[in-house]
Amino acid sequence: MFEKGLNNKGQEGLTLTTLLLIVLGIVVVVVIIIGATKGFGFIFGKVDSLPGQSLQTAIESCNIAGKNDLRADYCLDIKKIEMDGVEQYVTCGYLGDKALLDETISPVCGETVANFAAFCDNQKLKDSALVEGITCEAHKA
Repeated sequence: MFEKGLNNKGQEGLTLTTLLLIVLGIVVVVVIIIGATKGFGFIFGKVDSLPGQSLQTAIESCNIAGKNDLRADYCLDIKKIEMDGVEQYVTCGYLGDKALLDETISPVCGETVANFAAFCDNQKLKDSALVEGITCEAHKA
């Protein structure tokens, strides 16, 4: 009269989509747990450990900031570069003073200048680290 079994068509196991969603869900949960316990800088801060910005890249970004009169980017953004074989932190104004930027670019920073002593403290740089060609120790003095 009545059959005791169910029709199992379409229920023959997990589909590939289901497996991918489960794996993606686990990855998201792990990232959230690590972010909550160690901070998201632990995960996304790894980008900072990559080699510093090349001098040419910094020059190009400064030329763009200067041409578009982006004073905050030009005057306040401190870039980590390697110049003359020495790693240092510079602003576009410093690169302009070294005649490395297009001569037609000269945004006036005026009072808009970076606080290098605070930068050294915030980044926990050694006193021997160079910022704008001067050591952090000299900036703090």
